[in-house]
Amino acid sequence: MESSFRKYQCMHCVEPACVASCPVAALHKLPDGPVAYDGYKCIGCRYCMQACPYGVPAYDWSEAYPLIAKCDLCYDRHDGPACASACTPGGVISGTRGELLAIAKQRIADNPGKYYEDRVFGEYEGGGTSVLILTPVAFDKIGLPPLDDTILSDATWPWLKAVPGIVVGVGGLLTGIYNKTKDKPGEDHKEETQS
Repeated sequence: MESSFRKYQCMHCVEPACVASCPVAALHKLPDGPVAYDGYKCIGCRYCMQACPYGVPAYDWSEAYPLIAKCDLCYDRHDGPACASACTPGGVISGTRGELLAIAKQRIADNPGKYYEDRVFGEYEGGGTSVLILTPVAFDKIGLPPLDDTILSDATWPWLKAVPGIVVGVGGLLTGIYNKTKDKPGEDHKEETQS
């Protein structure tokens, strides 16, 4: 029986859909790869949860002012992510995306047939990720979504671009309805005098 383990975390996409879907820039991509979160900017819309194909951003429903929780790749540490430091067998390693791709491809070359389809998950999927995965089992068996090389943020942009127009349109419609239906000064008085 095949088995494999995977660390469930943010994949730190090259072009993150969560960042593209956030209307207040609470999520932002740092130049060296991590997707960081600023809770002070977050308005709790949870668009990032809907946009992420990996289901990573988690909403804290138990708090009065809930925030999103997600891995930030320990971007504030100077010695790399804590998970990589703590993983003694070397299953989790850190480095630049280019360095990690080179290591993954070397592992595949050294052990042909050991990894699923002899490929690296995250090299192209969803436009690429900064967290790369090698596994001997099919990607869907460890909870990874079936993605092609389409950049995910490109799918969210048309919807996000439509939001200002929708807000203005709905606001205009409601203003028009209010103006048509509100009582005009003196109307109640006219009805009383006619009776």
